[in-house]
Amino acid sequence: MDTDLTRAYALVSGGFATRYNELATTLLVPAVKQGNLSSKATVPQAALLDAQPGQVRVLLYLSQDTSRPGQTQPRTVGAALRATMTKSGDGRWLISDLQPL
Repeated sequence: MDTDLTRAYALVSGGFATRYNELATTLLVPAVKQGNLSSKATVPQAALLDAQPGQVRVLLYLSQDTSRPGQTQPRTVGAALRATMTKSGDGRWLISDLQPL
């Protein structure tokens, strides 16, 4: 989990980075450690909503599989999200906002 969170923190910026850190430390990490949960999210589809210099908004379709001990099959949940991505000073595109739809 620590490795995954470190990778995730490197992909977010601004106020969203603060919100993501709060969510991870208060909800995600305790839930995983207490319930021995395993979760994997993929983005099977994405589409550009709009673009301007240094910022884009994209529509993401998310598929998340979550499993816990005693479950025979992972539980799959789908969601649509709007992500705002901002170009950083070093040229990387980072998630600066993420909203469920």
